[in-house]
Amino acid sequence: MNGSVDLMKGIYQTSFAIDDIRLFLDTHPECPGALEKYRELVGCENKLTEEFESRCFPLTADAALDPDSWIKGPWPWEGAY
Repeated sequence: MNGSVDLMKGIYQTSFAIDDIRLFLDTHPECPGALEKYRELVGCENKLTEEFESRCFPLTADAALDPDSWIKGPWPWEGAY
């Protein structure tokens, strides 16, 4: 699973930035720069997640096309990535 750790780090970092911008948008909902950055980061997170799931395994049960693949995949404590 080459690059899976880097992909996961990218997902974590992007998710953190999205959460941070959401908090800012709570008090500045009309800020065009923040809204643009939010949309950009959501798109980036979606791309990273799709790439990770296509290379490795589903990150959520909803992402699993086959419900059994969610159960058969590695668990986080098993060093999944």
